[in-house]
Amino acid sequence: MRSKPIGRRLNRNKEAEVAYRQAVALSPDLAEPYNALGYLHAALGKAVEAERLYRQALAKDAGLLSARQNLGALLAQNSQRLPDAIELWRENLAKDADYLPSRLSLARGLARLGRDSEAMEQYTAILARKRDYVAARLALAELKAKSGDTGGAIADLREAAQTQPGSAQIYEQIGDLEKARGDAAQAAQAYQTALRNSQDRSARKRLRAKLK
Repeated sequence: MRSKPIGRRLNRNKEAEVAYRQAVALSPDLAEPYNALGYLHAALGKAVEAERLYRQALAKDAGLLSARQNLGALLAQNSQRLPDAIELWRENLAKDADYLPSRLSLARGLARLGRDSEAMEQYTAILARKRDYVAARLALAELKAKSGDTGGAIADLREAAQTQPGSAQIYEQIGDLEKARGDAAQAAQAYQTALRNSQDRSARKRLRAKLK
């Protein structure tokens, strides 16, 4: 029963590759078809070919931010090449400071390398541009908590809760941090809010245990 969807997906991939290669043949100086082919090969797990195509795209157009972003994402899959990916994302941001995909990738990459203060700077820059970007704010809160800035982490989590007031996960995290800094009343209030918002049985059991 599962072979049909897989078969259809393979057919779509083949059709897409034919279309992109036709685009290359018709306009060999355009960078976008190479980038699209690279993305397709990356999705198929053909990393070497994908890298070659991304680099071809950048050779055609060094200003194609998406190709450099994609190349960075590909290299970052190998931890040893993560520093190279970071340089690519920094190059993109030097060209366009508002290019969010590279700003996010850079923040995540720096965090992976343990360069938490630099990662926090990048998440802060993201939030300066998109205040309601919950994923970035949660990541920033996690790094702040890790660094010992519990108050700052809680402030970011409460800001995130303003955007997603129905998130049980956010309120549970607030509760955990409030409990860690010794504020039992605030912790209980956060856990109760999380419990009201949670539909997951295991999560509700865990929250009830935390409220005891």
